[in-house]
Amino acid sequence: MARKKTDIKLSFVKNYYKVSVLFVENVLGSQSALNEWFLRKRIDDLRKEIQKLEKALQAKSKPEKEKLALEDRLLRLQAELNELQTILETGIWRDPDKHESILESLTNRLTTFARPDCAGDKGSAIPTIVNYQILGLFKESAKNVVELSGARNLLTKYVLIAPRYIKIFRLDGSVVVEPDGIVERSLSAYNRSVGGQVTTLVASEYIKKPAMISFIIETINTPDLSLHPFEDENLMMLAHVAGEFGGLLQWRNAYFGRFTVLEFEKIKTEEFTADELRKRMAELRKALEKGGIEYFDVSLFLPDDVRKLAKQYSAC
Repeated sequence: MARKKTDIKLSFVKNYYKVSVLFVENVLGSQSALNEWFLRKRIDDLRKEIQKLEKALQAKSKPEKEKLALEDRLLRLQAELNELQTILETGIWRDPDKHESILESLTNRLTTFARPDCAGDKGSAIPTIVNYQILGLFKESAKNVVELSGARNLLTKYVLIAPRYIKIFRLDGSVVVEPDGIVERSLSAYNRSVGGQVTTLVASEYIKKPAMISFIIETINTPDLSLHPFEDENLMMLAHVAGEFGGLLQWRNAYFGRFTVLEFEKIKTEEFTADELRKRMAELRKALEKGGIEYFDVSLFLPDDVRKLAKQYSAC
């Protein structure tokens, strides 16, 4: 028997929101410091420090004890410089199996902000917030406040954050191009090899409060809306709870990274049909042929007008 044709045509309703949040506490970087940007910066800092020590040693009036201390420090810095240069040149820092030993011996577990590799010849990469860090915070908050089985999975399936790398702004509208300093804290943990508590020093880059970020949230309606409560007011409330009781990135239990929502505005609703998809595909092929796409990230899923807004928030 021939199968009957159906009149089912897939289409979805997409909603787009502009979100701006204000950090009311300092924000700490959470990325592993073992990346190319950090290695190059550390090498540059070491060279500058070595030059200062060499000048200091040339002074004739230095007491012998102070001179010996300077020489000892100079030797240690030169050894670290040589090791870092080798690590960078050979590329062994790219091997995840070697991360732990390199981090412990060279950086004392420094965590930094994500620096996108899209800077190219535009200059040094700037500190950013990555979109998955925001979505992860939303998922964590949903797990705690929404009485719905699988709330985290629903956010993963039906909510998208753009752009990928999000710029951090001062209140005067200027972009944060460098962290404001380093925060250090001690951590204690039981170590079986020594049979007791071991205290280590952890350091993180930080950006001073107040600071701001803006980003786009895209959601897609499912046929059964009862399975997808993350629309409009619910999503806005989830963002508020995430900022007040969660916070972004490192050391959140000490209230770092806490933020308040300044703006949560629905900027567009569209019915996404097969015809709209064909139009988007044609536009994308045309842009690829002309070389009109500077950087590829999830913003390419957005309609043109929303994508232009997301680009203002993007570090790339």
